[in-house]
Amino acid sequence: VFEDIISVLALYRPGPMGFIPNFIQAKHGEIEVHYPHPDLEPILKDTYGIIVYQEQIMQIASRMAGFSLGEADLLRRAVSKKKREVLDLERGHFVEGSVKQGYTEEEAGRVYDMIVRFADYGFPRAHAAAYGVLAFQTAYLKAHYPVQFMASMLTAVMGSHRKVAEYVVECRRMDMAVLPPDVNESGVLFTPLQQGNIRFGLAAIKNVGTQAMESILAVRKERPFDSLLDFCRRVDLRVCNKRVIESLIQAGAFDSLPGHRAQLIAMLDETVDAAVKWRKERDDLQIDMFGFVEMPNWDIEYPDVPKFSSGQQLELERELLGLYLSGHPLDDFEPLLESSDAERLMELGDVPDEAVVVTAGMVVSLKTITTKQGKAMAFIELEDQIERCEVVLFPEVWKRSHQWIEKGALLAFRAKMQHQDEHFKLLADEAAPLAEDSLTRLLQRRRAGARSSAAAGKPASAAGSAAGGPGGGAPRVPSRPSAAESSAQPTAAPAVPPVSAARPATDTSPRVTEAAPGEQAPAPRSSEPAARQRVFVKITRQAEEDASLLVSLKALLQEHPGALPTVLFYESSQRLLALSDAYSIKPSPQLFDRMESMLGAGTVKVK
Repeated sequence: VFEDIISVLALYRPGPMGFIPNFIQAKHGEIEVHYPHPDLEPILKDTYGIIVYQEQIMQIASRMAGFSLGEADLLRRAVSKKKREVLDLERGHFVEGSVKQGYTEEEAGRVYDMIVRFADYGFPRAHAAAYGVLAFQTAYLKAHYPVQFMASMLTAVMGSHRKVAEYVVECRRMDMAVLPPDVNESGVLFTPLQQGNIRFGLAAIKNVGTQAMESILAVRKERPFDSLLDFCRRVDLRVCNKRVIESLIQAGAFDSLPGHRAQLIAMLDETVDAAVKWRKERDDLQIDMFGFVEMPNWDIEYPDVPKFSSGQQLELERELLGLYLSGHPLDDFEPLLESSDAERLMELGDVPDEAVVVTAGMVVSLKTITTKQGKAMAFIELEDQIERCEVVLFPEVWKRSHQWIEKGALLAFRAKMQHQDEHFKLLADEAAPLAEDSLTRLLQRRRAGARSSAAAGKPASAAGSAAGGPGGGAPRVPSRPSAAESSAQPTAAPAVPPVSAARPATDTSPRVTEAAPGEQAPAPRSSEPAARQRVFVKITRQAEEDASLLVSLKALLQEHPGALPTVLFYESSQRLLALSDAYSIKPSPQLFDRMESMLGAGTVKVK
């Protein structure tokens, strides 16, 4: 019933999540309904003794404490704004009013405590009802008019290629085909067809403007186009120019006419020139004189060129339509991915930073670089049917898996999430060709890593990462190799106390041995074996805001390659960032002096 829809929306958005099991069990008669006070049963009966709506607070305050409607609304507003100080002040007013109404202080306090807890999730019933109407209407339309509904949804998100791709996948799930654009069938927007499919809209094709579409639709009313030459002769080539026609061909809008896409592209220049010449002759009355219907006695031969490969065709569709419309290489693996615990790329935006994920996709670009230490690593772009993201393969990972990685390859990855602004990238721990056995193996290793981390008391999100630099953590990396010296941002790392100002034996200059301001010196560990030394560099708040300063620091580090790993300590967030081996240095007094001249005295320490 509609009341159930309202309740579900209020319970879940944002809703009393902890009471949802009680609500469901009470609704199905599995548990007895309990009310804070018997007098409140008429108010809370529909929600099984649980306060779900803000309006119920007004009714409780009026019924139990004798509040006027104005006073009850003030309490409701305090709840909706989560104003704790107002709620605390209103407690005395509520208890006093309840006592006057014949309730005990204990009963009034218990009910008011329930109201205060409700302030954590309060939601107006009127809002839930409004959302419920929309939810019911759209669900009805999707169930009874699925083609028209999905065509409207696609039209509504036409400016977002990612959303269009997401809805196209949903159409396929509903056994509804989204057909490529067609110069004889497509409208401006996505069009529902009688056969139960949807035709791609011309407005969703890159480079096709409003005037070009208007010209196509106006001319098409006379009769359908029967060839590329016929199209070029009839449309207004001033607005429907070569670039527009080329985009239409590459997007598949001429697939229903003679010739394949590669042929039509190859003959486009000649066809447009012939159409322009014919139009000029007609305008000069050399063909269509005295109203006779002209019968052109010339045509253009279709060149003998090979068809676009499947990869070329898909890439052109991706560029012009924003998605792979005629299919995607991952489609054959859809049952495997659906039945596994692997994450889809489109779902990774909600995964926590540093979490280990297993995902799959197609390599759409690959770039390799060589680090300062002569080791190869790679940056790839990975894509599924909807989302695209960058994957970083550090030297060890690249060395193990480079033989499988090439453009067009279908791969499965175990990787660590790294969020950046509004997007994310993956730091690969392991890669393998996409297959059932390899996907199962990666998922098992992720579970094993999570169990071992839990046993060791470490966060599960850091389990299984082998991508990084010193200390086992993966460094924050730039989006592309060309930006390899841009400023780094801190990642979550174990809270290791910054070290004292001990210097390597080569440093004979006097140094201050106290910890830098705000740092805590580590406790002495006389019985433990000596750990590998590392250089800790404190990044102050001022330095963190100066991107050029961090770029200069990294350049300086790379001028002094050596064996000591470098760790950045960000003062503002109290977090550590272990840099990759490319920034390991050979310590010297001169180097430390230059670093401290950039960052301030006492900012460089060795342990």
